[in-house]
Amino acid sequence: FQGSAMTATKGLTTDFVPIPLPDYQEYDVAQMRARAQGFYDDIKTRHTVRDFSDRPVPRDIIETCIRAAGTAPNGANHQPWHFSVIGAPAMKKQIRDAAEEEERAFYAGRGGEEWLDALGPLGLATLTHTPSPMSFLTDICQRPAHNKPYILLVTGYPASDATIPTHATEKKPLSEIATFF
Repeated sequence: FQGSAMTATKGLTTDFVPIPLPDYQEYDVAQMRARAQGFYDDIKTRHTVRDFSDRPVPRDIIETCIRAAGTAPNGANHQPWHFSVIGAPAMKKQIRDAAEEEERAFYAGRGGEEWLDALGPLGLATLTHTPSPMSFLTDICQRPAHNKPYILLVTGYPASDATIPTHATEKKPLSEIATFF
């Protein structure tokens, strides 16, 4: 395209107007290694808990995290996501009750033996919640019926007495989670 606007192609016209890459910053290999290692060292200390303090996370921090998530690559720049941030205690309780009801149904028969066996060492103490069905979130958050919730991600400060299962600290080695060609 040689930096010019694309015109009609087989009857298809677009508004494609390329601009120079505005904010790419290249780092030397040593800096990339240090930055990647620093990110890994930081992220590996993140743990999922069920016990949270009442201390609120400042809204601007949550907004910055959502803006960061909103920059994720996506097809045709459709940005097909919507984040519902729940702060109201009554709404949190309604969601927790509905999520726990789905969990009970899952553990009582919908979950296969392999999945239930894998949850055993965790003591069911994780809080990244991905039940299926999750239509209760669509209803509670008053989203359009065509919206499909994928994850319920609880954020906050851990309670001073929060614990995690030892098993949750055991992570698969790189050789089990990646294949290099």
